[in-house]
Amino acid sequence: MATTSSTLFSRRRRTFASCLLNARIEPITESESRISLEPHLRAPALISALIVPTVLSLLLLPVPWPPALILLICATAYAASIISLLASARLEAHEMLYFVDKAFEDMRKFTLAQIAPIGQDVIGAQDFRELWSEHVRTNMDDT
Repeated sequence: MATTSSTLFSRRRRTFASCLLNARIEPITESESRISLEPHLRAPALISALIVPTVLSLLLLPVPWPPALILLICATAYAASIISLLASARLEAHEMLYFVDKAFEDMRKFTLAQIAPIGQDVIGAQDFRELWSEHVRTNMDDT
C-alpha cells in the first residue's frame, strides 16, 4: 500500500510515495488471522531527497570559503533533507495505518491468550538461569 497527495497547482497530478506499507496475513486459528504491517522507505524517494544537497555541495566546491564552513553547510543540507524525508515517510505510514484501522473497524477483534503468571508451568528469570546452569553442567560432564 502506498499513499500520495495532490500537487499544489495541478489537481490531476499526484506526488510520489516515499513509504510503502507491506502486509503479511498470518493464520492463528482456523477462523482467526493476524495482519502484520511493516513500513518501508522507498529507494527512489531517498535518491530524490539527496539530489538537492548534492547539487548544493557541487555548487559550493569552487567557492573561496573556509573548507570547514563549506563542510558544515553541506552536512546541514544533507541532514535536513534526510530528516525531512524520514518525517514525510513516517507521516505517510501513519496515514496508511489509520486507513487500515478504519477499514477493519467493523471486523471482530480478539485478544491473544496471555502467558500464565509464574507458577508450575512458567518459571522466572532467576529460576531459568539456575536450571540452565544445571543443564549445562550435566551435559558437559556427559561429553
